[in-house]
Amino acid sequence: MTAKLITILPLFLGGILFSQHQADSIQFKNISDEILTNGLAYENLKDLTKNIGHRLSGSPELVPDSQRYFEIHHSEEDTFDKVNHRELHLGAVVMGQLIYMIDKNW
Repeated sequence: MTAKLITILPLFLGGILFSQHQADSIQFKNISDEILTNGLAYENLKDLTKNIGHRLSGSPELVPDSQRYFEIHHSEEDTFDKVNHRELHLGAVVMGQLIYMIDKNW
C-alpha cells in the first residue's frame, strides 16, 4: 500500500508544486496593462470611425450594387410594354410557393 502511495504521490504533488497559476495571472495582467496604456488599438479605431467613416475602403465613390441595380441589369429600352407577362406571373407564383413552404416548415 505504501509503495503505491509513494508511486502516486509525486503525480498529485507535481501539479501543485509546479503550478504557475499565480505567475500566469501576473503576466496576463502585465500584458493587459501594457496594451491599455501603450496600445494604439483605440486610436486606430477612432481614426477609422471618425475620419474614414463606415466604409473601411475610404472611397466615397463606392456605391452599393442595390443602388445601381437598374444601370447594371437593365437598359433604357426596357419598358413595361416589353415585359413577358407569363414570366412575370410564373416568378410571382414561384415566390409565393417559396414563402408558403418556408411558413409551413417553421
